[in-house]
Amino acid sequence: MAESVRTLNPGYFALVMATGIVSIAMRNHDVIALSVMLLWIACASYAVLVVLNGWRLIAFPTDVAADLADPRRAFGLFTFVAATDVVGTRWAAGGHDRRSRRRDRADGERRAARAGVACGVLLVRRRVPVRGACSCTRCGRRI
Repeated sequence: MAESVRTLNPGYFALVMATGIVSIAMRNHDVIALSVMLLWIACASYAVLVVLNGWRLIAFPTDVAADLADPRRAFGLFTFVAATDVVGTRWAAGGHDRRSRRRDRADGERRAARAGVACGVLLVRRRVPVRGACSCTRCGRRI
């Protein structure tokens, strides 16, 4: 088992990404039962892969560093980001429990937008104004 974790490919999150994308498509086509099943498969796969990659990061840091240095494997790390976004988008869209199935599509879109704004707020860094890049319309000064 340890050897399997040591050689774990960072691109395995593509499984979660693809399953989540199909789940979103099924929800958009009102095939809710299949969409929910795929959502739970994606969430379970995501949890397993996060645990295995955490184990790999702690137990085999030199192999993880080697993956970061190798472009053939390093780009696979982007599948983690994409899988997180896809599962979060599907989860925010609703329809995974009885109560949210009764809500209309617009409510799901509003929740997805709020989740997107929340993620954006967490990711935004302190803005540093660029000299001459904008002008303030209230006071007329140029920054």
